[in-house]
Amino acid sequence: FSNLKEPTEITLRLLEARSMWDRKTVREPKELGTATATVLPGDNGYVRFDFDVPVETPFFAIYCEPRGAKGVCAYPAVRGFPGSVNFWKDANGLVESVKPRLMVYTDPPLKLARNYEPQQAVNGLSRHVGIDANQWRSDPEQPLPQSLTLSWDLPELIDTVQLTFDTDLDVNPVFRKFVPECVSDYTVSAFDGKTWKTVVTEADNFQRLRVHHFPKTTVEKLRLTVTKTHGDPSVRLYEIRAY
Repeated sequence: FSNLKEPTEITLRLLEARSMWDRKTVREPKELGTATATVLPGDNGYVRFDFDVPVETPFFAIYCEPRGAKGVCAYPAVRGFPGSVNFWKDANGLVESVKPRLMVYTDPPLKLARNYEPQQAVNGLSRHVGIDANQWRSDPEQPLPQSLTLSWDLPELIDTVQLTFDTDLDVNPVFRKFVPECVSDYTVSAFDGKTWKTVVTEADNFQRLRVHHFPKTTVEKLRLTVTKTHGDPSVRLYEIRAY
């Protein structure tokens, strides 16, 4: 948005990045290209920047130096790209992260190579690391409910289930009451070899980490069934543990 009376030119730099937390990208940038566009007086919409350069790295940064222009600002995104974050340099050259992410899209649409298979929920990691999502995500084209099932070769005696959901920690929650990506309503069911029994029932969840306790139960299989999120079409689960 521009509240200036004259057109203003803004130049963006496209930089190579090794990960979403690569602060070295800003401190010691390796430039892939630049693009300049004119922001018109009173403009209140998207501004197109044409880079026309190939990007082969798994991550990249779009950097504005200096930080925009006085009288011109960028809108925050309610939902940004998964695996994206903002950085800026202060007067001392220190790089800090800033929330929320800015409103931006790419043409053609950005497609991130991510593995969201069920095995991601039991790999021992509960957050993005490098280019790895470490998250199970159900098919957004398929309606809820969606479920994830754990199986054991031999019966196990458990009384605790720990779940780590996606609450999009890169975005300041002040900008929205509930995080759309977070799971809201779900059940956990145990199979003892003959019948399924519901051991956890939860509604209106908004927390990232949930630990549920129940009477000791012998299980051969454990099933998480999600019937509702706070708006996202996919179930997003970083981790499930049973003790």
